[in-house]
Amino acid sequence: MTTLLIVLAGMALVVGPIAYLMPSRRDRELASLRMAARARGLEVELARLPKLNADAHERVSASGIAKQPVLECVEYGLPLPLALQGALSWRALVAPETEFPLTPGLPNLELDRGATPNVPLPPYFAALPEILAALPADTVALGVTRTGVVCYWHERLGGAADSAAGHRPAGAQASGEAILDALAQALRALLAHHAAWLKEAEF
Repeated sequence: MTTLLIVLAGMALVVGPIAYLMPSRRDRELASLRMAARARGLEVELARLPKLNADAHERVSASGIAKQPVLECVEYGLPLPLALQGALSWRALVAPETEFPLTPGLPNLELDRGATPNVPLPPYFAALPEILAALPADTVALGVTRTGVVCYWHERLGGAADSAAGHRPAGAQASGEAILDALAQALRALLAHHAAWLKEAEF
């Protein structure tokens, strides 16, 4: 009996670290999702963005020191053509309620002033509700950087299949592939609007 316990303990010591190092189902899903995104021409990077609807304890520490709450998310983007890079950048943060909405027609979007100080509002912002409707429900922000058009989100599959604007029926689900297809299409639409405006504005 003692020998059996020693053998089992030895096996646990060997198998335990191996099991700990093995990727979880969530890790495997994300790796597959990101690989599929890159196959669609999307660039994927980790990102940190300001958290608009942070609780009081997230804004101030117990000792009274002000904090800057952030959201850990992932950036999915499409590169801009070289001729269009660097002309203008902006980022709009998504929140259920914002104190400073981007425009009256976009009550859940707030311009990230830390990323885009004094940016002029392009006229194509009127098309953002339609673009936002195609993005996952856990979208954190969308925008245009100096090098591409981007969507920031939490990569939550299943529940994330509902659009950010809530246009899908309650309980509707979509595969990771379908979510990526919709996201890529939305980014291409944003890229087309941005490129057309830059051409008209002669940046």
